[in-house]
Amino acid sequence: YYEAVRARLRERTEAFTNALDEIGAAYTEPEGAFYVMARFDGFSGSFENIERLIDEAGVAGMPGEAFGEARADWIRFSLTSDRVGTAAERLITSFG
Repeated sequence: YYEAVRARLRERTEAFTNALDEIGAAYTEPEGAFYVMARFDGFSGSFENIERLIDEAGVAGMPGEAFGEARADWIRFSLTSDRVGTAAERLITSFG
């Protein structure tokens, strides 16, 4: 069971970070976590931008500003959903 969960998380992480690489976004490499923090040029991690991302791209994230000023430019994306691949494709369409 645990190996299957780890493999699934590795696959999701790879799919999502490959999309971020294609876009040219900066991101944190997860080390056992189930999320990625990403930063897009000209698109801060504000609550307003998260609403835009949901409305325009159909992708949800957690605003970085919720984690304090040091992360205000970042967006946190969860990798727990089985729709990570869809989210990655939508980010490429939106930012690519």
